[in-house]
Amino acid sequence: SGEFWEAFTNYAENRWGNADQESDTRLVWTMDANSVLISRQGNQVLWIVAPTATLLEQLANNFSTFK
Repeated sequence: SGEFWEAFTNYAENRWGNADQESDTRLVWTMDANSVLISRQGNQVLWIVAPTATLLEQLANNFSTFK
């Protein structure tokens, strides 16, 4: 997942710019049309795209491993 994480975060930053929230294991972009979260825990990566930041967080809360 390390290679995927590096490649995907590079892709995401090229596509959506700098993340609004960023840590070593989680990036979040909030835009007018949608919100995007990518999170990494161990060898797993979670990617969520939702129409609003509120819905994004509601969905993310269903994945306790990625908090």
